[in-house]
Amino acid sequence: MKNITSIIIILIIVVSCSKKTNKNWKENSKLFGEWSNLERDNNGYLIYKPCNGNNNSVIINKNSVIYDLGHESPDTLKIDSIKILKSLNEIEFSGTNEFYSIKSIMRIIDIEKKLYLLNWELKPKNSSQKKRNGKMMMTRKGNEKDFRLIVNACDNERKPEKEFLLIEY
Repeated sequence: MKNITSIIIILIIVVSCSKKTNKNWKENSKLFGEWSNLERDNNGYLIYKPCNGNNNSVIINKNSVIYDLGHESPDTLKIDSIKILKSLNEIEFSGTNEFYSIKSIMRIIDIEKKLYLLNWELKPKNSSQKKRNGKMMMTRKGNEKDFRLIVNACDNERKPEKEFLLIEY
């Protein structure tokens, strides 16, 4: 009888803990919206507006994801799948267009500090091109006001962009 009671208590604890953690995402729609890239310096994370005006962002909705990685015009990909991973603090989404596919994982780093880590892997459909990957610390667009802002304004001539620390995750 003690063994059965112990097993039931352990199962209740495991189920309740996993459901509590899973509430961080609640449903896939928590992923939807506009996300802004954050940079890091010795004082923490911040919003950086470079001289060239290219600030990385990602916009996600139920049908598509738009990656604006700053170097070229933004790319729109059709979303193929969205799923909450076993870790329960991560959500994976995949998108494709005619030239490549991107698999991304958004991980909750700190809800109170509004920090989310986006890992992405780009696979070209042309096998002669190399696969690329990267990561960015992100926050929702509406949370930008909670971070310091650094603007690298350039009036008549381009100024060198500031350099920042690597993401520690």
